[in-house]
Amino acid sequence: MILFPLIFFGYELLSLWVNPSVAQKSWYLMALLACGFWFSAAVSNASNICVALRQPSHLLKISATSAILYGPFLFYMIRVHGIVGAAFSMMLLNATYVVTVIYIVNKRVLEMPIYDWYKNILTPVVCIGLLSFGVSRAIIELCDASHTVVVSLFFFSVLSYFGFSYWYLKSSFNFNFESIVCRSI
Repeated sequence: MILFPLIFFGYELLSLWVNPSVAQKSWYLMALLACGFWFSAAVSNASNICVALRQPSHLLKISATSAILYGPFLFYMIRVHGIVGAAFSMMLLNATYVVTVIYIVNKRVLEMPIYDWYKNILTPVVCIGLLSFGVSRAIIELCDASHTVVVSLFFFSVLSYFGFSYWYLKSSFNFNFESIVCRSI
């Protein structure tokens, strides 16, 4: 969930802690790093499955190969693009893990089709986030919105994200969220 606010509202969120000038110069770095960490989180369950099923050799091969390729690439990106190159490299490395680790785990460890994971899990989560936060950001940019409108759209985006996510995922929950809310009120 935190990825989308950091990408679409990174400047505003950073402005709460640092002055606007610093926030303007660094929000995109935070967005790149957030994307990288999100990709890392997306692949964590697959990594845990490999370890739990005592098949970590798949992960070791991927990690060794990526280290050989990533080291020179990271060095180049830092030399040419500085800190932006480092953040982009980390994001790209973790995006590569999403493609490779998910594929290996589904194909060789679980012996399941890979398409289902992308179709039923990754794509809907990304689309819901892009829709919830992207539309609000577009409104802000097109209308030169005031601070109050920006804050309102931020909270609207968060509520939309949770609402759409719950609607999409509710069939897979083992509990009835509505009854829990009604009981607690």
